[in-house]
Amino acid sequence: MEKKFNQHQTEEILQSLDRVQKAQAPDYFYTRLEARMMHLDAPKNRFPILKPVLITMGLAFFIFCNLYTIGKNSSGQKVKIEATTEATIEDFANTYQL
Repeated sequence: MEKKFNQHQTEEILQSLDRVQKAQAPDYFYTRLEARMMHLDAPKNRFPILKPVLITMGLAFFIFCNLYTIGKNSSGQKVKIEATTEATIEDFANTYQL
């Protein structure tokens, strides 16, 4: 069901558009809008106390692991590195089929 407008109704609609005025924003609208947008852009730090605690605990764990490793290696056991066979030029040539 299409509505067909006659010439008179069309002119009436167009004339009603001439009476339309620009909408006015309330006082301080743009100031409040700008403040709200600035608040949205600000980074949110939900746990401000937790961050330094995590950094401190991480560093303490890292230092503890290093001290444990150093203490374990220097507990009197010396690591001996001995070659069971001597590498010669012939072994090298045999390995790489030269």
